[in-house]
Amino acid sequence: MRCPFILVGLIVCHQALAGPLGSGFIGGNLRAAGFPDPLRQNPTNVVTLKSGSGGGSTGGGFGGFASSSAQITDSDADSTIALSGFASHFNPDGYTAAYTNQPLLLALTKPTRFAITDASRTNDGPLRMVTFAGISGTISETSPGVGTLSAGTYSIRYGVGGGRVNQFGPTVVSEWFSGYGAGSAYGSNLDWTLKLTPVLPTFSVGNFAPSSEYYVQGQSFTPAAFGNVWTPPNPTSTPQLVRLTTFTIAYNLANSTPFDALYIFDSPPTPANAATGAGSRATGTHIGGGIYAFTNTVLDFNTKYYAVLPGAASIYDGGGDPYPGGVDMFIRSDLNPVVIGEGYGTFDLGFEAAFEYVSGCPADINNDGLVDDSDFQLFAVAYDTLECMDPTMPAGCPSNLNADLFVDDADFSVFAIAYDTLICP
Repeated sequence: MRCPFILVGLIVCHQALAGPLGSGFIGGNLRAAGFPDPLRQNPTNVVTLKSGSGGGSTGGGFGGFASSSAQITDSDADSTIALSGFASHFNPDGYTAAYTNQPLLLALTKPTRFAITDASRTNDGPLRMVTFAGISGTISETSPGVGTLSAGTYSIRYGVGGGRVNQFGPTVVSEWFSGYGAGSAYGSNLDWTLKLTPVLPTFSVGNFAPSSEYYVQGQSFTPAAFGNVWTPPNPTSTPQLVRLTTFTIAYNLANSTPFDALYIFDSPPTPANAATGAGSRATGTHIGGGIYAFTNTVLDFNTKYYAVLPGAASIYDGGGDPYPGGVDMFIRSDLNPVVIGEGYGTFDLGFEAAFEYVSGCPADINNDGLVDDSDFQLFAVAYDTLECMDPTMPAGCPSNLNADLFVDDADFSVFAIAYDTLICP
């Protein structure tokens, strides 16, 4: 069983973890309640929440029932918290519900991407039943329900209920349920998922846009060759893979409308394949300003690739070859077969390719492909600090190798094995 989430006071998992986030629940619980007379008919017992599922239900003489659970999963690529449940109460008096008596507290030790999917609804239609909020952490949305979370703590509260609030007193279930007042929500369904994926170190390669203008169809590039448009990579070198996130082309926007797509090929394509993207490794979608966005396009750090447009475009270009990782691409009719190939000189268009590092072995704390004394020095500092949430702990708590929010002997056991191996797989 893999259990990256820690629930203080409820259940604790002690096994080593391989999850990428270094995250954990650090508190909270669920309760079930029914009105009227909840203590006699439906005791408000604490409902155990655990890795896997946990829930609570209520019944009683008014025909009501409520149940909820928290499903927690973890993998090397992402982690998911899924809340589900339902409630019904058809009697005109009272209500039945399952809810967070105390907020569930989630701790993240490093910046994390998030995406929320919410299909919760009552008998009246869709309705928001979950409140996800930052405590010491910050939620930055790029679109509704999607964005990044900073390292820090967060709270999750929800209530799924059926029935109505009446003379039996106000409900503590949730803000939305109390809002029904003397009305009624005969039934409700909770269906909410929070998906977390790591934010990885990034870097860019490329070439500032020269002043000349040419009709060009693409650019060859090598992730390991920076050129004069780049940010110092972190880590400084890697034998691992990288993930292409965006590729920006310096179009002359006054004379040329950017193509909708940009294709990444492993070798120079024929003009027919370039026009449609047939045989390409990945397709980038134009998001404005000559910027193409890619999704999960994993490339080798030291291999040359070919970014090719469906046709030639007016692009700022020039000589001098300031980018050592490749050159412009044109229709090479002098070749057999004819391909969109590297150009006739040392020209380079203005471009910038942005990448994320795909992490290697966890004990390779500085991501240089080796687990050696330089990693041990970083580990020793974190080991002395102990707690990932300590403000003096290095950002992201990279020495927390088992994702339990502490750098201790358990992490050292993982580190020692990797140290003996030396080279990351």
